[in-house]
Formats: sequence, C-alpha cells, structure tokens
Amino acid sequence: MSSSKRSDFPHPAQPRNTIDFGESRAEAHGRINYWPRECSVLKARKEEWIMSQNRVYDDFARLVTDASEMAQGVRREAETAMKSQLERLLAMMDVVTREEFEAVKQMAAKARDDNKKLSQRVAALEAAIKAEPEGSGG
Repeated sequence: MSSSKRSDFPHPAQPRNTIDFGESRAEAHGRINYWPRECSVLKARKEEWIMSQNRVYDDFARLVTDASEMAQGVRREAETAMKSQLERLLAMMDVVTREEFEAVKQMAAKARDDNKKLSQRVAALEAAIKAEPEGSGG
C-alpha cells in the first residue's frame, strides 16, 4: 500500500525542521505531519528576526535623531560665538548701530527739506529786490 513517492518519514535530503511548501496539506496528510510544530518554530524565529530588525532600525533612528540634535546644538553654539565676536569687532571699529544710523538719516532728510525751503525764500527775496525800482529805495 505504500507508494514509492510517499513514506512515513521525511525525505533524507530534507532536514526535519523545514517545510516543503510545494506540498499541500492534503498530500502531507498521509505521512507524519510536522506542520503545526514547524510552523510555530518558524513563526517564532521570524518574529524574533523582525523584532531584532525593528530594534536595529529603532537604534539607528535614535542615533540619527541624537546626531541631528547634537548638530543643531553645535550650530547654535557657533552662531552665538560668531555673533559675540562680530559684536566685539564692530564695537572696536566704532561702527554706529542701525538705530543711530536711521536717526541721523532722518535728521539729514529734514535738513535737506529746510535748506530747500530757505533757498526758495532767498530766491523770492532776491527777485523782490530786483523788481523794486532803483530810485524808490531810501
């Protein structure tokens, strides 16, 4: 009754803890079935592998996050140091601040307007003097 293709034992070339996925359960039914035990073993191994991969990815993500935070900290420190050095250099060069510059700029604009008004007034007075008859002056 036993056929040459089937036997109650796994094929000698096939290790005991592997599954022949090409065989259906109905075909495997006639011999000793290691499917449930092997499936749970493989599933547990796969879950362990996935968990270890997830741990690797989590560790890598944590490493990248920490590195970016460290880089941002270094950037902030560098900006602070550069800013203080630049402020010290500008103070040594006796350079005016933006507020002082804007105040002087407004004062200069007002002085130009006043100068223009005064030159127009002088021109009007000179024209009035020339328009007066020469003999009427006292």
